[in-house]
Amino acid sequence: MNIIQFAGKHRLRISTDPADGTPVIRGRSGKSHVFEHGDGVLGVVIMPETGTPHRWTAARKGFTVAGITITQNGDCEGAAIFDPENPEHVRLACRYADVRSRRKASPAQIASLAAGRALARPRIPVETPVAEGFLASGNDDWEHGSAIGSS
Repeated sequence: MNIIQFAGKHRLRISTDPADGTPVIRGRSGKSHVFEHGDGVLGVVIMPETGTPHRWTAARKGFTVAGITITQNGDCEGAAIFDPENPEHVRLACRYADVRSRRKASPAQIASLAAGRALARPRIPVETPVAEGFLASGNDDWEHGSAIGSS
């Protein structure tokens, strides 16, 4: 399973990593994200905003217990690779990277939004009034610098 299929299955948003242009699923905290490692394996990077090691330490312990392979182990950050078909691996990777799935609107919510849009005030295009005869042919005062009020 590649990252696009993974994102579709779990209703996740894909963005492009600005450093190298690869597709990633960004987490909400720091620079944590899920990426495609290759050959049906995905990776997760835990890079919290704070300089404290507690978030990575908790993630590393959870990953180790679940059988997720740690590939980089830093003081405050790290990376691991996981099987996207294993629901426990997916749950832990998304939890510690703080990746959240997009909400799915219910039919009642969709109907409520449609009713609200119908009641909303329609947008009326605003036209700027133009002085009569100002744009008539032959009136090129603006082009020659002799606009109203100039001497």
